[in-house]
Amino acid sequence: RMQKKRAAAALLTAAMILGVPAQAGSRGAFSDVPEKHWAFAAIEQAYADGVMTGTYYDAVTGVRQFSPEGSLSMAEWLSMLTRACWPEEVASAPSSGSWYAGAAAVAEHHGLLDGVEDVPLEGALTRNAMAVVIRHVLEEQGVVPAAAAGLSLGEYSALHAAGVFDARTAVGLTAFRGRAMEEAAAGRESAMMAVLGMGRELLQAACDEAAA
Repeated sequence: RMQKKRAAAALLTAAMILGVPAQAGSRGAFSDVPEKHWAFAAIEQAYADGVMTGTYYDAVTGVRQFSPEGSLSMAEWLSMLTRACWPEEVASAPSSGSWYAGAAAVAEHHGLLDGVEDVPLEGALTRNAMAVVIRHVLEEQGVVPAAAAGLSLGEYSALHAAGVFDARTAVGLTAFRGRAMEEAAAGRESAMMAVLGMGRELLQAACDEAAA
């Protein structure tokens, strides 16, 4: 049960912090994650559990950073997940070579890389590849979704989670989708926005004005 709680902390925190800016004034483990940050409590818990250690540490000053605005690599993602779910295996795994060698070995042993073998371990991680790995982790932990739903790109993750197609197909389809959208938008002035809490009549008036 404790392993599942630690896994959930890593999954939910890391999957959602990407690209969320932080403010100054932290009193927690990381100098760049203030108490006002929406994920502060989860990040602190993940650090306390040994799941996350941060991206920078100054042994002289004791300053530790989390880099909430930075991208996440597959190696960092696997390190967090394996520390959360299989800490004993990570601790005893061979660590020669790269800093993430032990985590990568444990991840491969548990099948976390199935379908995403071609994703560079040190490159920026896509959300779809992240979703594929999450599904593998949940299956290993005995968590099976009763239903799956997704919006936009999340539709592909949901379809994969529901068993409609395998991980390799999911990654290939999202890559094709990205290329197709880029080609369709080339040379055209376009934009996208989300509207929350606005009445239908006011929204329609704004659309009519923009289209005039």
